[in-house]
Amino acid sequence: MKIEILIAIIVGLAFGSFASALIHRLHSREKGLLTGRSKCPKCQTALGPLQLIPLISYCIQKAKCAFCKEPISYRYPLLEVSMAAFFGLTTYLTEIASLPWLLYYLFLTFIFVTISFYDLWFKEIPDELSLPTIVVTGVVGHLSGAMNLSHLWIGFAIPVLFFGGMFLGSRGRWIGGGDVRIGGIMGFVLGYPQILVRLF
Repeated sequence: MKIEILIAIIVGLAFGSFASALIHRLHSREKGLLTGRSKCPKCQTALGPLQLIPLISYCIQKAKCAFCKEPISYRYPLLEVSMAAFFGLTTYLTEIASLPWLLYYLFLTFIFVTISFYDLWFKEIPDELSLPTIVVTGVVGHLSGAMNLSHLWIGFAIPVLFFGGMFLGSRGRWIGGGDVRIGGIMGFVLGYPQILVRLF
């Protein structure tokens, strides 16, 4: 295994742990979204460094809180392992051709894995993740020169209109508003005509 991929997997584990805390705080509307201390959701005891080692702490503590001994959900290690796997895969596929592009794709990987788990657990897509990502992908699309600007905006418009039409036509019964925003992200990342293949 290339050392770069191994590093990406380790970093992915850490970001998976962060994503778990982020998802919890977004859903519970807890203050200190990025800076608050992690706590046991059962006994509310603040967790120390030894309880926050991705995957390892879960195994050592035998899937139980170190303080109240209540079971820890399998969701946390599942998210950490998933994030690590996709970080490794993203690094493998980009082949470290360009560090800025690798960091950009790892950012997208983090966002999409986090959104996927949030949607899986709570059946919704948080604006706090999707809207800033639309801005980031749009800015990168404009500044990078990776594609023609008309193709960039056509790629953005197609999925937004496609999903937006279904959302409005069904009054939100077929798909949610979050799907429209995910379509916008896809459009800025892929552009036209690649977005057509992705939608198909």
